[in-house]
Amino acid sequence: MDMNKEMNKEMDKIDIVIPVYWDSIACAEWNIPRLYEEFEPQKIVVIGPAGIEKELPKREYIEFVEEDSLVPGLCKDAVSSCLDTILSGSSRRAGWYYQQFLKLGYALTCKDEYYLIFDMDTTTKGVSFFDSNGKPKFYTSSENHQEYMDTLSKLIPGVITKYDSKISFIVNYMLFKTEYVCELLDIIGKSDIRGNCWWEKILNSIDVSCIKEAGFSEFETYGNYVMKYHPEVYSIDNARQYRTIDTFISMTPTREQLEWVFKSFESITFEDWNKINYIHVCKLLMKLGLPVTFATTIHDFISYIIVQSRYHLAKVSKRINGMFSSHS
Repeated sequence: MDMNKEMNKEMDKIDIVIPVYWDSIACAEWNIPRLYEEFEPQKIVVIGPAGIEKELPKREYIEFVEEDSLVPGLCKDAVSSCLDTILSGSSRRAGWYYQQFLKLGYALTCKDEYYLIFDMDTTTKGVSFFDSNGKPKFYTSSENHQEYMDTLSKLIPGVITKYDSKISFIVNYMLFKTEYVCELLDIIGKSDIRGNCWWEKILNSIDVSCIKEAGFSEFETYGNYVMKYHPEVYSIDNARQYRTIDTFISMTPTREQLEWVFKSFESITFEDWNKINYIHVCKLLMKLGLPVTFATTIHDFISYIIVQSRYHLAKVSKRINGMFSSHS
């Protein structure tokens, strides 16, 4: 038996839960069937706005949940209203926070021991969510956003520090233990932070200076909470992953493209904000039998040089401006 299938044998008792929005339908059409084929879960629960279910693949294993019905009182308009109050009229990131709250809020009605969250733009190959001893697994990355930990320290003050300064739990998928999510939401809901419910308290705990961009992570929050209060339950693993894979293959990839990429990576994300792509070059690399890492390494190196150049130019510009200011 395939080792990955053996370690994922519990998946037939677990739902994969995926928030889907209109701008992710292109991914949904191919990735929902892919994830079902890869993991063979109990079912795939799609959470999204009313009407979007008509655009989903027609599969008997898909269950649609209208997003505003999941948690009483939680809807995008309510999140927007809360942000408007905090920021005096700016609610641009309401949808981004809303989808995180839906992922956590699913635990409040989930009847199973676990549920597996996937972002719609992310897919994997060869990833197992239980280790050889049957323990659930966290996957980690090297991302580091101090503002997420600052928010968590306000939600549960003086208790939680980052589990490991070198890793992050942000990988766009996570196996949640229902009991622990409910426990976490209960603690947040009972805190003294301003707000009438757990998600309002989360928003009110985010520093105003960063709430307009990214001030909270459901993955970072849950991962660090569990490793503080239930450190023996999960094991930790690391998948070979690449963000912005749409730089190299189509947003609606062929099976051949996916097989090519999965020879080098186990986890890939299609972030369609990325406007640069080398898809035609990569088609040539595929024909030549060269790995996708040939392109990703060069791209990442050039990106690093550009970022460093901008950083040093900004420092030089600041010094020059300072010199002129001191002489004026």
